[in-house]
Amino acid sequence: MAAKVVERSGCDANPIDPTTDEGRTTILSYVWPDQAERLALARAACDVARRVSAVVEQADAPDWSLPGSRIRHAASRRSSITRS
Repeated sequence: MAAKVVERSGCDANPIDPTTDEGRTTILSYVWPDQAERLALARAACDVARRVSAVVEQADAPDWSLPGSRIRHAASRRSSITRS
């Protein structure tokens, strides 16, 4: 059975936008230089982020994931990184 993605969203206390050069550099700086496979995966993930929009809301996971959460509901209407 094929899955249909209807929403891409998430939260982070301090989200980093992987679609910007600064964000990509920050994300890649968290990977140790001797971990070539992880570095390649992180680069690929940043490339995907530039092509596929996803909402990343600045919020704590417990607050964001509550059913009917104002934060999560607002995030479903926006794309990219948002800070509340």
